[in-house]
Amino acid sequence: IMKMLKDKKNRKLRIISFVILFLAAIVFLAPYFWMLSNSFKSTKEILLEPTNMLPKQFTLDGYVKVITDSPFFRWMGNSLFVTVIDTLVVLFTSSLIGFVLSKYKFKLNKFLFLCNIDSQWMMPTAAMMIPNFLLISKLGWYDKIISLVVPTFVNAFGIFLCKQFIDDMPKELFECAMLDNAGPFTIYRKIVLPGIRPALRKSDDLYLFRIVE
Repeated sequence: IMKMLKDKKNRKLRIISFVILFLAAIVFLAPYFWMLSNSFKSTKEILLEPTNMLPKQFTLDGYVKVITDSPFFRWMGNSLFVTVIDTLVVLFTSSLIGFVLSKYKFKLNKFLFLCNIDSQWMMPTAAMMIPNFLLISKLGWYDKIISLVVPTFVNAFGIFLCKQFIDDMPKELFECAMLDNAGPFTIYRKIVLPGIRPALRKSDDLYLFRIVE
């Protein structure tokens, strides 16, 4: 009897959880559905009846105008290029710097780690816009795609995440590798990278989300 009562209770909790999650999903997805719906409306309808979830008259004029009146595919190509290059470089720099800060002890180790965290986490992005713009202008990168790529090559959260994962890796692995005459980059490539794949995937997902946002 007790088992039946527990099963019924668990079933009710599952149903309630499902309903709550379903309602939350609707709330979060509604704005995206509204934006998609607006893309099939005319400009006049968007301005006169912006709250309508469904268009009264479907039209593809918006899509046609974007493709024909602007360098849409060049924009998409630039976005794809920046996303791919930035993601690959961030994964490399995050894992390599995290490895150095975790396994190589030197005087400024903790200081550099704290500077990395403070410089990107504690400083609001808006506060860095003007200094970044002035620096990019001085370097002659204004209105060039390199200005979108290079400033984001190092990511504080990625370094922090990789360092924490590497800290938890058994030191015996690194000692055995050094006994086999493995150099630092060999250790990084054959031991560190395979061992921190979950951190790299998480860092990759969060960085891509940030770019899309």
